[in-house]
Amino acid sequence: MLLGIDLSTTGAKALLIDPEGRVISSATTPLNLSTPFPLWSEQEPHEWWEATANSIRRALADANASGEDVAAIGLTGQMHGLVVLDHEQHVLRPAIFGMIKDAGLSVMKFERASVSSDWSRSQATTR
Repeated sequence: MLLGIDLSTTGAKALLIDPEGRVISSATTPLNLSTPFPLWSEQEPHEWWEATANSIRRALADANASGEDVAAIGLTGQMHGLVVLDHEQHVLRPAIFGMIKDAGLSVMKFERASVSSDWSRSQATTR
């Protein structure tokens, strides 16, 4: 069987499929997302590992399988996060997400602008 892992800002999902692509089992463990300031989101990186491990264990248990039954692993995750480490590789603070801020700024610009096709075209051509 094959194991897929999806680590997003909302949860860690583990999916087990057979070689033909049929779903055997899946499990998702929610993640906490903190928004201490407007347009600013953070997560505790250690929760990523704990949630991922929990989801894998649950998916394997639901399939009556073990890690030895997994032939390959595929992984996908969130992008554009900053994890600050010290010289011994210890996490110093919660991870900061930049894409959420960028999306929030785009929404604010959109809300301030008159919604017109001219404005939409100008935004599409400037990116």
